[in-house]
Amino acid sequence: MHISREEFYNLTPIEFYEALKDHSDQTQVVERNRLESMRLQTLYLINIQLAKENKFKSLHEVMPFNWDSEGSIEVPMLTSEDWLQLDKRYLN
Repeated sequence: MHISREEFYNLTPIEFYEALKDHSDQTQVVERNRLESMRLQTLYLINIQLAKENKFKSLHEVMPFNWDSEGSIEVPMLTSEDWLQLDKRYLN
């Protein structure tokens, strides 16, 4: 995290958690960038060798990653009965 010992010992637990979270997020961004570059290079190298009708048209066909489908998360819609059951369970 590139902080000194004094800075580390002066952090509150919340500040430490946020620093770890930021460091983890930054590491994930760097790793994702590297993997996207590798996937693009792999696509080019494979397509050079394939016949025109067999070439890949999308990066996701060659090497799918878990973040490719992140936007397709289904959010459940609660009905009024569901809300009443939740109120009974947690408010009483």
